[in-house]
Amino acid sequence: GRGGAGGGKYFSSSILDLGLSEGTKDAILVVGDGDFSYSRALMTSLNPRNLVTTSFDTFQELKEKYAHVEEILNDLKAWKEKKEKEDEEEERIKIMHGIDARRLEDTFQKNTFHRIVFMFPQSPPRKHARNQIQHHRALLSDFLVSARKVLSEDGGAIMISLLQGQGGTTVENN
Repeated sequence: GRGGAGGGKYFSSSILDLGLSEGTKDAILVVGDGDFSYSRALMTSLNPRNLVTTSFDTFQELKEKYAHVEEILNDLKAWKEKKEKEDEEEERIKIMHGIDARRLEDTFQKNTFHRIVFMFPQSPPRKHARNQIQHHRALLSDFLVSARKVLSEDGGAIMISLLQGQGGTTVENN
């Protein structure tokens, strides 16, 4: 299904539980979340205690692209504050902007995350560019190389969700 601001109604249960138990302490990284609707859905369904959610865009760019992004980010921040009051240990929830999924090791330490999720990865559109699919594939390839560097060696998993047709192969139609 396609993501949206509906809190989770557009996402399947498997992409919302990530193979983890509710309230998990496992470290989860969400990259390139666009309007952060997936992170909000993940928050309400899985209730993770250690979540880092990121966007490639800056906060200002997000506000220009998505009219509802401030509402979603406010929901995430309220959830973060609630969690920090419940658990007086270190900060467990981080919202970060301007993070390049192709260079995760520049921001995060090696062997950090148990789950890394990239929902609907897309390379930014380029004017007069042909074969845009090649740019998407390069993004995925670079992301996987980078994600492996920050993925936990103890049962970590990388999860990628593509829109129908996003893979650019005839196999998708079968």
